[in-house]
Amino acid sequence: MPAKIAMISTRPNTNTDFWWTTTNPAVVSDRNNLAALFEENDVLSEQTISSDGLTCTKTYTVENQSQWATLVAESRIRIPNIGQNRRGYHSANNHTFKLEVRAETGELLQEVQIIPAP
Repeated sequence: MPAKIAMISTRPNTNTDFWWTTTNPAVVSDRNNLAALFEENDVLSEQTISSDGLTCTKTYTVENQSQWATLVAESRIRIPNIGQNRRGYHSANNHTFKLEVRAETGELLQEVQIIPAP
């Protein structure tokens, strides 16, 4: 069953770019490597920014949650510090970060608060 994985970042103001939009070279490198992995596996993605500019959502459409788990494992091999770097960027800039897994119907299957840690 296809699933949509949403990675949602929020910020208190628009003074600092989102991890998904910053031009910081280290972040851009991580993002480009991640994008290449997902493209190789024909995983579509969509990015939206809320009208107030305070929420950025990157959504991936995968065949199933198993494919997502495989891609996450592969990303940790190819980009070993991506999780730590992304958490560090969010924390340093006072941004929050959570992951939502939804069924194709839109039903919320799982929600994980990453920053701040629960």
